[in-house]
Amino acid sequence: MNNSMISSMVSLNALQQRLDLLADNVANINTVGYKSKDSSFEDTLTRVQQQKEGMSDLTGRSTPSGYTVGFGSKMSGLSLDFSQGSIQDTGLSTDLAIQGNALFRVSTPDGQAAWTREGDFQIQPDPADPEQAALVTSQGYSVLDTNGQLVTFPADAKLQVGSDGSLTVTDSTGTYSYGKLQLDYVNRPEGLVELNDNLYGLVSGAVQTDVLTSLDSMAAGDSRLNTVSVRQGALEQSNVDLSKEMTDMMQVQRAYQLSARALTSSEAMMNMANHLRG
Repeated sequence: MNNSMISSMVSLNALQQRLDLLADNVANINTVGYKSKDSSFEDTLTRVQQQKEGMSDLTGRSTPSGYTVGFGSKMSGLSLDFSQGSIQDTGLSTDLAIQGNALFRVSTPDGQAAWTREGDFQIQPDPADPEQAALVTSQGYSVLDTNGQLVTFPADAKLQVGSDGSLTVTDSTGTYSYGKLQLDYVNRPEGLVELNDNLYGLVSGAVQTDVLTSLDSMAAGDSRLNTVSVRQGALEQSNVDLSKEMTDMMQVQRAYQLSARALTSSEAMMNMANHLRG
């Protein structure tokens, strides 16, 4: 198999991965709290091809003694863009938007912690106690407070959320404090991996305290506290830039067509060589 065929085959695979990633971003342009993804690529293999003897000594020619031959590229990494998305007012008391570099902490059905920016929460009645309700995500994951417990409150109460995530409920008997939402500051975005249902988890081997820091554990004078706030009655929209994604998609499609054409040409040349008669 010649070099051009190998390079084309490898590059087609990498370009297909890039197209899939761009398509995922475009498909989630209206997903609340969605963070766009980007990818990086690297050469799979390169080697120096030496010129034939005497080629570099021809009169009037300054051909180098060797030239680099590549064998395509591969996707080497996936990164999340945690830049702020636009905030849209909804007027619903259970809709919460984070302004700044932080995530809500939730609990999955298997008891594991996960994180999200999707703040279109809902109130779910407790089947065992109709007078109690819990705050859950739109997919049903339980929202956690700073004590690691589910956020629960009287079902007939009005919920109020402060800018620092503090919870206050008002019912017929008065107004009461019900703790605070667990908000985690993102120290290292590369330590997070995308999960299902617009959730994030820790990459394999990552230490949670290195990747995330609880806002509740920060000292009062920590400057990071001033950069994060919760806005009730609003939702953060996706931070996907549609014009950029479509531009990138057209460039990748053209590169894909070029690689496919190179593969076809390589196959045609090999076919011709196979049918040569001496």
